[in-house]
This record gives sequence, structure tokens and C-alpha cells, in this order.
Amino acid sequence: MEECYVDNENEISFSWNNAYGSILTRAVLNESGIFQRSKWHENEGRWEEFASAPKDQCDSYGLCGAYGNYVRYNGEFDCTSLPGYQPKSPQEWHRTDGSGGALGRIKRHSAETVKDS
Repeated sequence: MEECYVDNENEISFSWNNAYGSILTRAVLNESGIFQRSKWHENEGRWEEFASAPKDQCDSYGLCGAYGNYVRYNGEFDCTSLPGYQPKSPQEWHRTDGSGGALGRIKRHSAETVKDS
């Protein structure tokens, strides 16, 4: 297998030639962070995507910001804060934009009292 890595002001790419020269594939990591694998269909004159990542919006890093957790309910998404945290901007989270994350630990009072010895 022959490999080639390019990193200059115009592009960053990695390419290789496979052992079966009749199959032409490409891998692209676009500016949005989507990694796509495609194969060339000579008779149709086009690329066909056969794999990509992330597959789901849930796979995107930081979607709900710091201390946020992305959850899906019936096809809808929602950001929730991790236990002990609260949304930084509840209004933005209500508009399904949790990118600001959560902050500050919420002080929880225990039903039990701690007695000093």
C-alpha cells in the first residue's frame, strides 16, 4: 500500500492506494468535523458515501456544553445538566440550544443531619 500525507496552507489530506487498483475510495474530514468514506462509481460518474461519523447529532462533542448531557426522547433532542449542576442559560436550553453548558454545583440539603462527635 502506498500512502501520502499533505499538510500545507491549501489542504490537509491523507491518501493511499489499495492493493486492488480497480476500487477507488476516498475519506474526507470536512470543516464541520464530519468524516465521510465514499467509493467511486465509474459507470455513474459519481461518489457514493458508504460510511460517515458521527452518525447522530448525539455523537457530536460538546453539543450541550460543559456539564451538559445530550438525551433523545421520541426523536427529539434535549440537553440536561449532569447531577448537581444547572443550565447556564435555561432560556437557551428551552430553545434547544444547550451549547452554553451548565455551571455551578447546586447545594443539596440532606434529610439527615450530621452530628458532631
